[in-house]
Amino acid sequence: MKTLISNTNGYEVLVELDKNAYNIGKQSVIFYTRWNDAKNPDELQKKFEMFLTDSELKKLKDLL
Repeated sequence: MKTLISNTNGYEVLVELDKNAYNIGKQSVIFYTRWNDAKNPDELQKKFEMFLTDSELKKLKDLL
């Protein structure tokens, strides 16, 4: 499930956490963007994906 984390003047940033990632023992964290004034405003652009262990994910959460 994607979660909206920022919406600035119609430019949205969403994040998705996938615990069923294909890297065994890691979770996929994917960041997407969407621009409301784009030709197709419903289209998400995948910007960044990383695979984290539970401890790495906790470090990221603590940092944020």
